[in-house]
Amino acid sequence: MHKDMRVIKTFKPKDNGAKRFANEWGDQLVAVRYREHKGRILTTIELVVDERRSEARATTQGSWLSLRNQAVVALKVAPSERELRKKIIKHNGAWSNQLKLWLCRYDRVTLLGLRNRVVEGAAERCRDVDLSFVAL
Repeated sequence: MHKDMRVIKTFKPKDNGAKRFANEWGDQLVAVRYREHKGRILTTIELVVDERRSEARATTQGSWLSLRNQAVVALKVAPSERELRKKIIKHNGAWSNQLKLWLCRYDRVTLLGLRNRVVEGAAERCRDVDLSFVAL
């Protein structure tokens, strides 16, 4: 079911649209998402269900590169570039109506030769696309 859902809005716990859930779930609440699925609006919440200390690990160049390659980045693509948009979609990219930019994993951006189109820091501001689906 979740693959067909499109995120309409994402709210942080203190945002209007999430406050009633914040009152109920408190510090466990991470995000509230409004999604569309088969003509219906669904409300989902993201909760912290477990917490433990992380062990400090030395970051190797290989692990850093792996993390970077999996990161979602935003791309500037003109509306007239239809074939390029199709390639981005084929590589699991998604359109952010909020940012007016395409979102795609960095390794796929590199594969498509589009690193020069990356808009630094924009993907982190995205609230209308569930980045976990783009990162698949």
